[in-house]
Amino acid sequence: KNQETLKDIQQQIQSQHAQNTEKYQDLRQNVLDDRQNVLDDRKHSINGWARTFLFVFSVVSVFMYIENKELQQKAEISLGNIKKYEKDAEDIIQRLVNNPEQKLTKEMKQKVKELGTKSQKLILKIRQENYKTAIDLWKYFIGHAYYENDKKNILTGYSYLGYSYDKLEKYQKAIDAYKKAIEIKPDLHYAYFNMGPAYFKLEKYQKAIDTFKKVIEIKPDFHKAYSGMGMTYRKLKKYQKAIDAYKKAIEIKPDYHEAYYSMGVTYGILKEYQKAIDAFKKAIEIKPDYHKAKRSLNLALKQFKEQ
Repeated sequence: KNQETLKDIQQQIQSQHAQNTEKYQDLRQNVLDDRQNVLDDRKHSINGWARTFLFVFSVVSVFMYIENKELQQKAEISLGNIKKYEKDAEDIIQRLVNNPEQKLTKEMKQKVKELGTKSQKLILKIRQENYKTAIDLWKYFIGHAYYENDKKNILTGYSYLGYSYDKLEKYQKAIDAYKKAIEIKPDLHYAYFNMGPAYFKLEKYQKAIDTFKKVIEIKPDFHKAYSGMGMTYRKLKKYQKAIDAYKKAIEIKPDYHEAYYSMGVTYGILKEYQKAIDAFKKAIEIKPDYHKAKRSLNLALKQFKEQ
């Protein structure tokens, strides 16, 4: 009986052990399943955040790209405008150097003041002074340009110095200034051109012609040089040469009313009144308010009737 009891206890222990083992296995599986679920949830959560982050980053990147592109375009436009205004200022100064008689407009002054270089602003300031004061200022300007080894401004300074002397009727000093500019830049056509009228006023007519020829050699399409040559030939009473020179100027610049007028005057001296009338009419056709040509036309018509 004791043995049977012992056997029953043993069977109960084994059964309980089996049950405990089964429960343990179930419990372990549950733990593992819960752990996996947690990991899956975490992974899903991480992936979700990652996708959200990537989406947001992509959107932000696109907006940043668009914004940067717009900023770049604006910067390029602004830079382009600055370069354009700087070039405008440089062109204005160059036009004033090439043609000192050109009047300054408010727009020209404003552009140079806003974006011109220090030298360009100084040129503008001196340009507005009276000629006597300007001479001293141009001398200072030239000295400073030599110190800076700035050949471009040396040329500008001598060109304007020559022009200022010319306006004060100091023609030889004007010529000397132009020659200084030519020493630096031998092909400076407008310096030769400005020397021509100065020689003319000093009655050095052949030298005037020579300088006008030099201008044409350097710049064949410079119509004003032919006109200057025509004026000088007429003074020397070489009328046909003068007419040929005026015709050449008109060939280069068909609307050159001054050349038509000067040619009309020359024809009038030769008493070829019909040709003079035609030339004056052409000048007036180009420039209807050309009063000098109108007066000369009336005189030529009168002379034509009286011959």
